[in-house]
Amino acid sequence: MAAINHPVTAAYRNTVVDDAVLGFVTASAGLGAEVVAQASAVSDAFAAQAAFLATAGGCAKPTSDEDLSVLLGPTIAAMTVVSEAASAVAPSHPRAHYLSAVGDSIGVLGWVAVDSKPVAHIADTASAGDFFLNKVLMSSKGGTDGPAAQTWVAAFRGVVTALKAYVKEHHTQGLVWEFASKVSTTSPMTASRGDGGGEGRSAGGGAGGGGGGAGFTGATGEALAAYLAASKVLGGPIAKQAEAFAAGFKAEEELLEKVGVTPKPADPAAALQPMLEPISAAIGAAAELGSSTSPQDPLFNHLTGVGESVGVLGWVAVDSKPVAYISDMEDAGSFFLNKVLMGAKTAENKAAQQAWVRSVRALYAALKAYVKEHHTQGLVWEFASKVSTTSPMTASRGDGGGEGRSAGGGAGGGGGGAGFTGATGEALAAYLAASKVLGGPIAKQAEAFAAGFKAEEELLEKVGVTPKPADPAAALQPMLEPISAAIGAAAELGSSTSPQDPLFNHLTGVGESVGVLGWVAVDSKPVAYISDMEDAGSFFLNKVLMGAKTAENKAAQQAWVRSVRALYAALKAYVKEHHTQGLVWEFASKVSTTSPMTASRGDGGGEGRSAGGGAGGGGGGAGFTGATGEALAAYLAASKVLGGPIAKQAEAFAAGFKAEEELLEKVGVTPKPADPAAALQPMLEPISAAIGAAAELGSSTSPQDPLFNHLTGVGESVGVLGWVAVDSKPVAYITENKAAQQAWVRSVRALYAALKAYVKEYHTTCLMWNTAQ
Repeated sequence: MAAINHPVTAAYRNTVVDDAVLGFVTASAGLGAEVVAQASAVSDAFAAQAAFLATAGGCAKPTSDEDLSVLLGPTIAAMTVVSEAASAVAPSHPRAHYLSAVGDSIGVLGWVAVDSKPVAHIADTASAGDFFLNKVLMSSKGGTDGPAAQTWVAAFRGVVTALKAYVKEHHTQGLVWEFASKVSTTSPMTASRGDGGGEGRSAGGGAGGGGGGAGFTGATGEALAAYLAASKVLGGPIAKQAEAFAAGFKAEEELLEKVGVTPKPADPAAALQPMLEPISAAIGAAAELGSSTSPQDPLFNHLTGVGESVGVLGWVAVDSKPVAYISDMEDAGSFFLNKVLMGAKTAENKAAQQAWVRSVRALYAALKAYVKEHHTQGLVWEFASKVSTTSPMTASRGDGGGEGRSAGGGAGGGGGGAGFTGATGEALAAYLAASKVLGGPIAKQAEAFAAGFKAEEELLEKVGVTPKPADPAAALQPMLEPISAAIGAAAELGSSTSPQDPLFNHLTGVGESVGVLGWVAVDSKPVAYISDMEDAGSFFLNKVLMGAKTAENKAAQQAWVRSVRALYAALKAYVKEHHTQGLVWEFASKVSTTSPMTASRGDGGGEGRSAGGGAGGGGGGAGFTGATGEALAAYLAASKVLGGPIAKQAEAFAAGFKAEEELLEKVGVTPKPADPAAALQPMLEPISAAIGAAAELGSSTSPQDPLFNHLTGVGESVGVLGWVAVDSKPVAYITENKAAQQAWVRSVRALYAALKAYVKEYHTTCLMWNTAQ
């Protein structure tokens, strides 16, 4: 139960939100639209944390990461908007330092998630933005906006100081959960219930009936009103779609009123049917505005983002895990909402579009919070008569959960084939069984995937008893072939299926992500690699869930998607435990008390390079070509296989790499000039021309063209070559520009990885001048 009026919560609102943050928002006025918009997002983030603290004060700490993530979701989403405001402008933007200072420091709000020393966390995170705050002060000296800049810096530092003071006083050792019950003998349940409802609801709706229509509107009404208002600002079909969505919320309110006073019938689905019709009609109207909009329409992403996720209202009809269902539906539209944010960067009404995206996400967060509190396991009937002391957290856990796995590995060789099968076998069997229920090509694809797991088990058995060879890649090659064959067979079933086929999303979802098994061949970060591969298929799996809503075998399809995701989760857990840094050789002979993290690092790794490239002077043109040449050649070769405009785009990109090599040669023998930007300008022109040529091939391609994703994937990210012109964090700049999928895409990623490795080794802080002297 939320501790909204508790003194600890009130202290945060009064001293941090209403005083320090409001002062910062006021100080931001007049410093430009971008600074004002970011300050507004900062205010949203702190307000979201205030709401989180009110919730934390009235409940025990969640025992699962999933439950905690739901609670933290609105704060994290708001923090992301603040960070994106910084990355959305070029380093040359007159307010770039302002935006970077706040964007790099907003992580201070992460104090709620650290295990200890939260004040130190705030101080450390805030220091990341101090560099830019000092740049603001330096650049404003003698300028007309000098006093305003000084006031702004002082106001932002005041926010950090206020936050540290609050945390030091109330959460010294770490976030205190359920503090409402620690200061009073009155239980939060009784204290907050009062006479008129308030926040005091039981898991099932409580005596106050918070789970009913009034409680639903109380929990979601403010967020819905904000979404309607933000949609009205953008107007046209966006406002029309918002009205349809709002009609769905109204219909859901009425359904909950009826359900709240009705005993659960023998056939709930049949009883719900007439009550669901107006909700379905509203969902259909909102979705239709998305599906009927052309991809060329400037509002396509807005309308599709909501149209693909409007199904969140269908939680009332699912048998279990309604909060997870809402998250799945929300994810289906997330890609398009992110595209709105990307497109808004250069829009005149940028702030309005960003506010609209925030309002959509806040509405979904409010809906999830309501469902989690009152209908954790699924729609509760006749909740108005139920009074329970069981918290939603406990109610949903049951007795038999938990992962109950040992740390594994150890002397038993858990990293080998047997350990691999032990960790993934159950999930693989569940996936095979779920696929068999759906049958046909889905079952066939599952068999191919299972063959890949079997081949991977055999590879791990061999690797586990083999010392690491001088050339691991060559040694692995013959062992990888059966895995590659299985991956190819499973992927082929996806790529050869027509988009009109009812199984297209199922087969493509697995076909696009089957590459997870390739983690054994990556040099580092294999868990992140698995996540990347999984993400490639996630969109299609979400489409399966959406399509399943009206399917006769709905439960079977939902179970199948869950089984795929559970399989990937099991694979990641195994790799994270036994091969954290990359494939470990001869692990069977290693028995150590050292953690897998330390054990897998070896002796010769580490980052021990000088910022300037060391004595070897590898930071110049020759070093650049040596570091990226092989990957560039592989990318050119892979592009040549696909031919046509892809090959043409690759040639333009390669010309940019050549121009960058020449720039680095010149910079490497030139002392840093007084004005580096001016000195760089003529050297940057051929790079800019190459970037423009490659980008043009992406932007001029129709979304209907089968090569649209290929050309846009590189076209949107070709700006990686611009790292030479950024003031700081060139590796992060490259990462932000990176794009996506499969064999051809892996060659692109390999190229970016080689480029990052080069920059990290020789130009860690920024472009190094005069490296030859």
